Amino acid sequence: MNTRTFSRMGTVQTFLLPIQFLLGMWINLFVNIPNPLVSNFFVSGRSVVVILHIINGLAIVSLAVIIIVLTTKLKATVARLLSLWAAGFALLAIASGVTFLFFGQIDAFSYSMAVGFVTAAVIYSFVGRAAMQIKST
Repeated sequence: MNTRTFSRMGTVQTFLLPIQFLLGMWINLFVNIPNPLVSNFFVSGRSVVVILHIINGLAIVSLAVIIIVLTTKLKATVARLLSLWAAGFALLAIASGVTFLFFGQIDAFSYSMAVGFVTAAVIYSFVGRAAMQIKST
């Protein structure tokens, strides 16, 4: 495993997070989610963006786990700590999203989703820089 592969994964993660944020904003502004959530919502055409949002979120979490494992293999202490923090904020966002979706679309959960993903994106930019420092040392 080299730092170039690690850096690419960080770049992909930094690309997925703004997409997630924009999909979430689209849902917040343009998708009417029934309350309580009904089972046929996910098979209707109205939920395509919600399903893309869920799939992208799962990709973000999967990549977060891979990045944590890679930082451990690279023995990159700073990058590992940053990736753990970033993954924690991504998980906060996902937990807020699930809560938002299934328990009444409370604005505070929408806001905590946004804060989680934006914070994770900022932290992942530092994870990439930490990986480049490993290469230079």
